[in-house]
Amino acid sequence: MIADSIYRWARRFPDRTALIHNGTTIGYAAFARAIDASRRFFAAQNLPIGRTAVVVADNLRDAWFVVLGLRAVGLDTICAQRVDQIDGLGLRNPGCVVVGEEGGRRVGAAPAGWRLVVVPAATFTGIHGGELPADIAYGPYRGGHILHTSGSTDGARKKLLVSAAIEEPATVARLRGFACDERTVLHVLDLGLWTGMGFRNPSAAWQAGGRAIVDERPDRIERFFEHHTNRANLLVENLKDISAASPFRRGSDPYVDLIIGGSNLPLAVAEEAVRRLRVRLTVGYGLTELCVHAASAGFRSAADLQWLIPAADRTIRIVGEDGRDCPPGRAGAVGISLIPGDFAYYLDRKSTRLNSSHQLISYAVFCLKKK
Repeated sequence: MIADSIYRWARRFPDRTALIHNGTTIGYAAFARAIDASRRFFAAQNLPIGRTAVVVADNLRDAWFVVLGLRAVGLDTICAQRVDQIDGLGLRNPGCVVVGEEGGRRVGAAPAGWRLVVVPAATFTGIHGGELPADIAYGPYRGGHILHTSGSTDGARKKLLVSAAIEEPATVARLRGFACDERTVLHVLDLGLWTGMGFRNPSAAWQAGGRAIVDERPDRIERFFEHHTNRANLLVENLKDISAASPFRRGSDPYVDLIIGGSNLPLAVAEEAVRRLRVRLTVGYGLTELCVHAASAGFRSAADLQWLIPAADRTIRIVGEDGRDCPPGRAGAVGISLIPGDFAYYLDRKSTRLNSSHQLISYAVFCLKKK
């Protein structure tokens, strides 16, 4: 679990920055103490092990502390922005709703079937000093984390469980795919832990001993390069906003690696970003079901926005309704082979398993360049 990686780096480099939240720095040792404080608080609450905890945190820093603490005591976690979203999540294994002290005053009572747990404001006040915690002693169940996004082929929101069993191979695959290392300063803007990028990208940085930047302030776009950001996974709209808001970056500055996905990247946007921001762009094609992009291409010219190269460890096919490969020029379903760390099934549709060899995930028309 990613908490174990944070503990490991805390012992090796306790003062190294792990997280920068709204401009405030949190070192690996402080992060480990925060997880331990969270774990000890929840261990004393006699919570139902193996059930689901909905985390409604006032900020993403506390969300990380609470999620990792709950998972350490054996609960699956899912994040929501508001308590009134819980019924719409369609969760079948209710356990508790966790909110901060301020949020607890606003909530009043948990929805029917859920227990309300309020985390006192003082829980994380002592994390910047003291002894490092001992390794986590896990019980019979190691909690996972549930992603829930709207990008499914049938229009319904999908829920995917990052279990303890797939978390490490998924994180390692993402670490390699994004080339994260100890020098990584990875910006995730204000993406919540219910998204794949908001949960898995920081995990990859921490696995490598790097740092993650999370910024929820209104001027986060203008502050994007404030802490020497050198890597980010962005949507096209993010790239447009950053290009428009950031001053021209001088040639002496180091390059920044930006991975762009989510929609087609216009040529003018790519060229302006490279010119103004001194960045290296990679265009990626992926889905929440996949732990790392299935295909990508570095941007050097207009041709790179038309061709994507399949990842070395995946097979991609364009197939018709009969299951056979489509001839060149014909649109079909994109079948992508799965690797360790990808998801095996949807949480609320366990009968809809992803095929172990190929899963027809989405309909698209795009070109694949032969390697």
